[in-house]
Amino acid sequence: MKITFLLSLAVLFCAGTLCAAKYVDPLNGSDANLGTVAAPWRTLKNINYLDDTIYISNSTVCYFGDLMDRIFTNVVLRPWGDGMPTILVSNTAGGTAALYMNSLSILSQVRMYNLKWTFASDFTRRLIQSRFNFNKKIIIEHCEFDFTGVSGAGSVVYVQDCTNVEVRIWSNLVYRLNTTANRYVVEESGTGSMNVDMRYNRFYDFGTASGVLISAHPLSSAIIANNTAWGGNYLCYLNSPTVAAGFTNINNVVDYEKDPTNRKWFRCQTVPGLQSFCDFNVSGDTLAYTFANTINGASNQAGLTDAQINFKNTTDVANAQFLKTDLGSVATASDAATMYPELNLVSYAGWAPTIVPEPLFLVALAYGFGCLYLLRR
Repeated sequence: MKITFLLSLAVLFCAGTLCAAKYVDPLNGSDANLGTVAAPWRTLKNINYLDDTIYISNSTVCYFGDLMDRIFTNVVLRPWGDGMPTILVSNTAGGTAALYMNSLSILSQVRMYNLKWTFASDFTRRLIQSRFNFNKKIIIEHCEFDFTGVSGAGSVVYVQDCTNVEVRIWSNLVYRLNTTANRYVVEESGTGSMNVDMRYNRFYDFGTASGVLISAHPLSSAIIANNTAWGGNYLCYLNSPTVAAGFTNINNVVDYEKDPTNRKWFRCQTVPGLQSFCDFNVSGDTLAYTFANTINGASNQAGLTDAQINFKNTTDVANAQFLKTDLGSVATASDAATMYPELNLVSYAGWAPTIVPEPLFLVALAYGFGCLYLLRR
């Protein structure tokens, strides 16, 4: 009887919105369809006022659609089948953001996994904006954001006048955010609070007016760990001079600051007790260009050479080894996990472990040394 009752509850649960699903096939679908597996949509035009998981096929480029300010309760965006779908956000007229979590969307969530986002050259809005009310959640994992050729793009995530907003940014690749305005991957302003968990990301080739994270919220907090930033500014800028905030920066690798005079990698206000904390970070830029007004632990390293950081690849974003460190890098080992066990850190700095030789290579290397030894006997 108990098992039957539990099964009945599961059926009722999955009949509700939490188990609902819609499907998008950019090649074979139609926006006039119902969005089912048998009759998928063609674009993301219809994801308005939904409480669904949206599965997107990698059949061809998926267009976001013409409408801005899509309001929703709980939307999950993820691939349908193999590969990473590419979504083009091309709408530029009117609206606040592509995905808008406004006062109507209390307790709303947006989660996206394994998607590539690209943008029209004249796109100037934000991708996600959370505004007003409380307890909202934004999760972005294993996504790619290509801003190539976009001159005025807005932030990926913008939080404004919200309380207790959870933002989780993990294992993403963001590149060429070369805008003419002050834009960021994560940006917040107004009143309220935001809790950010940003780890294992790669940020590459940002403009001098752009950065990764800026916060002006009171009572906000952030853990910014194991990110790699190359050619950019402001991995973390805590711009809150009046209210205490807790921002911790650990195990990050940064190099080639674009605007070292004004936009240090780690910056905050000078008010005692309101400063960001930094430790076990690795920088190819000088100490003065890396930290501004932060509280620094004893294990930061700055002013390192290219050979000391030893990136395997810094030119090809499609390369699996892009911005990974090679053998001999100072980022190979970090004691931050032992020093700060409550933060659940890993034993290296940067977004991924140092590249180690393939086993066959090691065998060949050992064989070569063995032959050399025998020849010299």
